Amino acid sequence: MNNKVLIILLIVILFISCDYKNKNKLNNEIKVTEESMDYIESIENGFVSDKETAEKIADIILTNIYGDKILLNNKPYKIELIDDVWYIEGALKVSDFGLLPVGGIPYIKIRKSDGAILGVSHTK
Repeated sequence: MNNKVLIILLIVILFISCDYKNKNKLNNEIKVTEESMDYIESIENGFVSDKETAEKIADIILTNIYGDKILLNNKPYKIELIDDVWYIEGALKVSDFGLLPVGGIPYIKIRKSDGAILGVSHTK
């Protein structure tokens, strides 16, 4: 008899616990949705809404492809927004003696609305 009562009590506690977790999960989901409204409004201008963000993305992509020296040798970038695309062009490094340009120029195109990388190239 005592075993049956104990088993029933454990089952009731288990159901109450599961129901509490589900209610808590639902409340958290609603809270996240409310908090994300500001985020949703901010992306109406595009995921890459300014030059600073475009430059950071370019740094990551170009470094991943060409290595860390790309940041030292090809900055400052020329960054221009045309329609929905950021056009980013690296600077041409001048030799240590200041006479001749050295290396090439990196280029990258990033779509403002969704951050898609539309193209990457590097001249010689």
